[in-house]
Amino acid sequence: MAAPVNARARIALVLVFTCALFLALPATPTGAGPFDAEAELRIVKAAYDNLRKNLYTEPDTAALLTNAQQEAQKALDQTLPLDPLDGKDASAQWEVFAQNLRVMIGQSTVFTLAPGDLAHRLVITMAKTINDEHTYFIPAKQADVERRALQGDSSIVNFGFVSVAINRDIYVRQVIPNSAVDEAGLRDGDHVLALDGQAVNSDSRAALFANPQEGQTDTLTVQHVGDTTPADLTVHIHRYTRLSLVSRVLDGHIGYIQTFEFYNSIPQEFDTALADLHAQHVDSLIVDFRGNRGGVNVDHVMGRFLQPGTILGTAKGRRIDRRQTAQSDGKARETLPVTVLVDDSSGSASEIAALAFEESGAATVIGTKTAGAVGSTSRFELGDGSELSITVAVYISANGAMLNGIGVSPDITVEQTNEDIAAGRDPQLDAAIANVNAKVYTNMPLAA
Repeated sequence: MAAPVNARARIALVLVFTCALFLALPATPTGAGPFDAEAELRIVKAAYDNLRKNLYTEPDTAALLTNAQQEAQKALDQTLPLDPLDGKDASAQWEVFAQNLRVMIGQSTVFTLAPGDLAHRLVITMAKTINDEHTYFIPAKQADVERRALQGDSSIVNFGFVSVAINRDIYVRQVIPNSAVDEAGLRDGDHVLALDGQAVNSDSRAALFANPQEGQTDTLTVQHVGDTTPADLTVHIHRYTRLSLVSRVLDGHIGYIQTFEFYNSIPQEFDTALADLHAQHVDSLIVDFRGNRGGVNVDHVMGRFLQPGTILGTAKGRRIDRRQTAQSDGKARETLPVTVLVDDSSGSASEIAALAFEESGAATVIGTKTAGAVGSTSRFELGDGSELSITVAVYISANGAMLNGIGVSPDITVEQTNEDIAAGRDPQLDAAIANVNAKVYTNMPLAA
């Protein structure tokens, strides 16, 4: 569901290899040949029409097309004078833009862009003009991944880790369970040095880790936290099913549930995790939404913690006005005390969940302000396999808070710096454990 500029800038430091690689501008391809102007225009027109019709608020169509036009000038190396777009209605603006693009394509001597690349650059520019975290271009390969997820198939072929850049060096923020690098032995906090002998840094990582193929084998050179010498990990790329969450017991008595994304299966995965933790006689819970960009079924997740029918909030847009309530699916409500962890990469459904916990008083929320990507999205096909994600509604909480572009503020603010990640420290989790222990031991009855 959209983030303020500051949150967007911070999130950009995190490279989510399950998704974010595909959201970057396309690399210069090796294709050559004249552009088919009408084919490029059809893709851009599909994006323009869908933004006009479906964005939660009326877009500034002149700004969309003006910025796209400027991007076309850069891509085509053109400085021709262009007809202005202002002072016309949205349809007339498009006609002027289309003719300007035809002229630029006809005059261009650039032959290094493959078919569709120009259109994709313009769609990316229009999406960025909206300045909304959930309005973005989805290349064909990632669109296929997202379609699978919507159909209940959360499998993917990639390396499987989230990283941060610290002074151009790359460190592992999170290893995705079941992924190729997880099986190879990559750990949170590892310094990633090279892939197949090629140095990995903030400039090279996107290209080096893009487009892995099922069945390929790579050598990943890393330095584990606390080790003085590098280690080579053999990575066998394969399709794996991404879990919504994993769980374990911390400090001998705290049930810890680490979430990754709200896939279709997340209510059932929560049920399994909670049953397993109760079987281990935990007396409290920590639910970790850090790095969780959202997804679906948040109403069913919250139905495990709040009374059925509790109003979570309302999604409102130009064509949508839908109330969201907690759905228990017949499951008993969880009664253990809950602490929730969030950070600036917690978005969408994870923000709605954190906000519902906070507003209902059902949990203490610890960490940093969330992304502010609190809205509902739909995906629209552009005719060539690619798609455009559009925020079709913004979310208003049960207490009337509209946090799209703002984010959820935690009850207790605790930072985790990149340096903490590189050193293998987690002060936010430490604070959550301390918060739980203070409550548990304070409320524990005294021995006779």
